[in-house]
Amino acid sequence: MAEPAAPPSARTWVLIAAVAALGLGLLAWRFRWVNDDAYITFSYARSLAEGHGFVHHPSAQPVEGFTELLFTLWIALGIWLGLSPIPLALASTALAGLALALAIVAAVRRATGSAAAGAAVAIACAGCAPLAVWTTSGMGVAPFALAVFATYLTALRAFERPTAGATAALAVAASAAVLLRADGAWWVAWIVGAGLLWARRTPAGLRSLATGAAVSAAVFGAVTWWRLATFGAWVPNTAKAKLGLGARAFERGVDYAAHFVLTFPGALALFALCAFGAWRRRGAAEALALVGSAATVLHAVLVGGDFMAFGRFLVPALPLVLVGAGCGLAALPAGRARGAVQAACGVIAALGLALPAFDVHLTPTAWREAFRFRFNPGNFGAEQPFFSERQQWHNMRARAEEWGVVGRDLARLSRPDASVVAGAVGALGWHSRRRIFDRHGLLSREVAALPPAPERRSPGHDTFVGPEFFLAERPTFLEVGIWPRERIAAHPYAGRLVVLGASERDGYLLWGLPGPSYAP
Repeated sequence: MAEPAAPPSARTWVLIAAVAALGLGLLAWRFRWVNDDAYITFSYARSLAEGHGFVHHPSAQPVEGFTELLFTLWIALGIWLGLSPIPLALASTALAGLALALAIVAAVRRATGSAAAGAAVAIACAGCAPLAVWTTSGMGVAPFALAVFATYLTALRAFERPTAGATAALAVAASAAVLLRADGAWWVAWIVGAGLLWARRTPAGLRSLATGAAVSAAVFGAVTWWRLATFGAWVPNTAKAKLGLGARAFERGVDYAAHFVLTFPGALALFALCAFGAWRRRGAAEALALVGSAATVLHAVLVGGDFMAFGRFLVPALPLVLVGAGCGLAALPAGRARGAVQAACGVIAALGLALPAFDVHLTPTAWREAFRFRFNPGNFGAEQPFFSERQQWHNMRARAEEWGVVGRDLARLSRPDASVVAGAVGALGWHSRRRIFDRHGLLSREVAALPPAPERRSPGHDTFVGPEFFLAERPTFLEVGIWPRERIAAHPYAGRLVVLGASERDGYLLWGLPGPSYAP
């Protein structure tokens, strides 16, 4: 009789974890960027650090135009300590991404003990472009994904080893998820709820899970009370402005999910392995991973998706799916080809996740375009063309950089008390330090309360008003931008535009469309 194989050494698992962390880190470095919405958080954090409270600009009313409370507080603390928010945000999210990669491998090791399954998962994690892209961006996507994954891990431990430490860890992780995003309670409810069903026959485990859930529920209640007292609303203004419920939102959410799996078929392969593992092994690790990832997809569908590149709303599912896929790989029938099949699955998943980041696709463009969900009109009513996820990411990065230039130009060339109507309020508001009237309603209760526009628009852009909506506020400029002189001359409103001065971008001029309070 053959002796049983020795378990993989600790050194083997260190090498596997290094593959996941190094590969994901290199991909994240390749796609490092700062998204325009991150600057909204920075502006709120600056106002808070300077003693103005939770406002986008000192002269603005308190409106919850940010989406990540705990991350905003973290950036505010950094600014108060004299740190620049951009490197602080990028370093913080990069560390969260690194922690996720290491935690994913550790979770596969704990659930399966299979080095081959762990190596396949590490390869897939190393090529996971959506997770890598959102490991930077300046937003708290990676920290939130880490909090959701920590809730999953601590929920497992709470009923497997129901100690006071396990209960406290679950309470901290679930509370972090609730504080990082207003809808974080959705993930906590699904993951902990599944855990409660799984642990229903173990009284100690039930008590541990219920206690951790009760603490996070109390935190959620306290934050909701604070939100009502501070902003006069039960939910963030961003939720009113960006999210939509109903048939149109549901249809767009379905398109969003379908477009993601057609763009990144590696994610679909991982989800299939996760479901296979839950079916074959019937363990808590597989079941909770499947429930958490399915809940993430359901959330994205119900709220109508998200316009940002690389499936931001689906990122919290990826660590869960990777662990579940590892369990599925470990559940493959034993045999000589088992190791080769596991390695092939990891490579195929990695390619299906990484290649689209370089605009190399495994599915035809027509298939992905059939589930198009972005419909923002372009200049003068022309509809924007269909963008791949890499093209959308490139456009988002380029536009944030351009709006930053406009903001710095405006800071140099306008009065300190000037105000501007704009549709993109992040980099413009941060760099200019001017008050912004937001056409999409993130910073305006009045706009957010309006019904959605009748035409098809990108997720998060259903609410939209023209500059004239803010005339009673007497803004200085109804619009600003930087163009070459010849383009300004060819603009349909050229006779109304004023040139404020030379832009920091060579060959460009800062122009403005004067508002009621403009004075030369």
